[in-house]
Amino acid sequence: VAWMALNASRYNKKRLHLPQAEHGYFEGSQHDRINRYRVAPFDTSVFFLRNEAAHVRWPLAPDSLARLQNAFRPKLHLNPHGLQYAPERDADSDEAEQPAGSGAARAAASAAAAAAA
Repeated sequence: VAWMALNASRYNKKRLHLPQAEHGYFEGSQHDRINRYRVAPFDTSVFFLRNEAAHVRWPLAPDSLARLQNAFRPKLHLNPHGLQYAPERDADSDEAEQPAGSGAARAAASAAAAAAA
């Protein structure tokens, strides 16, 4: 009922649909989980509610919507062995963040521990 009311609202200028397998989020209990990311269990809609003046003053640019949709992409990949962390890429760098269990991450942690000693 709430979704239908939002979708039919005269203030609804755009609805961005995020398919279940194409978005994820941090779960509230991420500190208790091995992996802090979670793939969404269902589709999600993002509603852009605004009056006409706001709609004219701040139009929704397609590139902004694409960046928003990309920001929701899951940080996990499904594979035959279950879920795996998908490293994010820094926009200013070609190097990816290393998963915690990777050799590079272990080497960096060892180097940091040795430097601190």
